[in-house]
Amino acid sequence: MKGIMKRAVLAAAVICVFLSGCGDPLAKLTPEEESLIVAYAAGSVAKANRNLEQGLTYPYPEEEPEPESEEEQPEEPEAEEPPKSQDGADTVKDQTSETEETEEPPAQAATLEEALAISPLTVEYRGYDLRKNYVVGDYFALNAGPQMTYLVLKVGLVNSAQEPVDCNMYAKNLRCGIYINDTFVSDAISTVLPEDFASFIGTLDGGATMETVVIFEIPEDVAGQIQSLSMDLESDGTVYHVILG
Repeated sequence: MKGIMKRAVLAAAVICVFLSGCGDPLAKLTPEEESLIVAYAAGSVAKANRNLEQGLTYPYPEEEPEPESEEEQPEEPEAEEPPKSQDGADTVKDQTSETEETEEPPAQAATLEEALAISPLTVEYRGYDLRKNYVVGDYFALNAGPQMTYLVLKVGLVNSAQEPVDCNMYAKNLRCGIYINDTFVSDAISTVLPEDFASFIGTLDGGATMETVVIFEIPEDVAGQIQSLSMDLESDGTVYHVILG
């Protein structure tokens, strides 16, 4: 831009020299002569202007922004309609995860003998005790937590036969849960005591009885309102519901 202006000024100066002559005073120009000088100067400037089409007002072309290329959007697949049954109703397939929990079948009502099936031995419920702690000799002790107590069920294993009978309760994978007044309260505590009902292994002589226990830790306020007791007893993978009293 500066080069163009210099050429325009130089052209105007040369014209003035030719018009004025050497040493003579400048001549007064008529409006027509001034117009001719302006036109000549403009022509000289235009010859040096590479952007002649744009004229002197816009000597440099404005860069037009490149049009943004529109990214091709993937076509969304059309939703498939569910298959219809013969009567025109949509058929819906249940899709369940392998990890989804299945509902457990309801417990079967049974007696202790029916649930355990350890004939010729018989099984007898012989009541319960409430204890703040459960101590056996000087080698085992259970102490209930605050505002808790132990419900100790007494279960007798009776050999009515005259010959000795082996008994392995541990092999049955027993699990016990206590219901008080038809409401579930607690699962049984597992112990290593020889009289533990769920883990007893031994031989009963003819006519002998083995007194076993099932221990539950329950709230003290619930223990003071016991009206009925029942127990869920899982034996060999099957759950039974046993009414105790």
